[in-house]
Amino acid sequence: MTGIVESLRSSGERTIARRRVAPDFAATSGSHVWGREDCFQADFCNAYTLLLTEESQFVRIVSRHLAAVQDETLRAQVKGWLAQETSHGIQHTRAQQVLVRQGLRYETLLKVLRIIDFGVFARLLGSRLLLYVVAGLEHFNTLLGEMFLAHPACMRDADERMAMLLRWHFAEEIEHRAVIHDMATHLGMGYVARLFTGLLAFFFYASNLFVLAWAFAIQRGGLLQLSTYRSAARFLFVDERFVQYFFGYLWEYSRLRFHPLNRRTDGLAEPVLAGLAEPALAGVDPARTL
Repeated sequence: MTGIVESLRSSGERTIARRRVAPDFAATSGSHVWGREDCFQADFCNAYTLLLTEESQFVRIVSRHLAAVQDETLRAQVKGWLAQETSHGIQHTRAQQVLVRQGLRYETLLKVLRIIDFGVFARLLGSRLLLYVVAGLEHFNTLLGEMFLAHPACMRDADERMAMLLRWHFAEEIEHRAVIHDMATHLGMGYVARLFTGLLAFFFYASNLFVLAWAFAIQRGGLLQLSTYRSAARFLFVDERFVQYFFGYLWEYSRLRFHPLNRRTDGLAEPVLAGLAEPALAGVDPARTL
């Protein structure tokens, strides 16, 4: 019980601030964006870049419940979360131009996923359960943040602007990882609801990511290439170890006394966030507003 109390206390002490980050994607080439263009990790990064253009949907879901938050400290953190996620959505939308320069087609598939996720699925769940799903999605995003920031080699040869987009995003996901969980708990999310919506969040998000990733692999002609399957296996089990992180984070989320801050990942985010203050940061215009 002591660990939970300490986590809640440290959660309340956090200030979630919006940062002005605007990479110059016009300078990003359409080729060699992720360095290893023949590998599945590049397809996955493209898929994640595209899916994060939907951040405005999650901002709307959370905004509907902001007025019900009575705790002023938590309300301030939620407002900070909204500002950060809005910024993520803006910059990922700007990054779509890089996908276009790679010759990738995604409009139809993205529309289909949007109908399934925010049309059928969202309407079936209702507003309150959707908020709980967002809490689960935040844990999934923290998973990706730890996975990529703990394995910096996977971004070593990436375009500096696209790499900065993901590092910044992942660092802020780690920074604000407890906000929506605390909000959902404050508004009545119990263990059964957390477990149910967490499972939905993890498997829906993962399925969306991998559907898009394989669609991009097919478009670049990788479906019949052995290197695609070899790199997919390395991404899943050896290098980034997605499968290990996925089930490890899902197991944590299923624990009765789970709290996001019990997993100590701040050390991965802090160097990235500190670097954003550097005026000479490559690929970022500190004078540009979002």
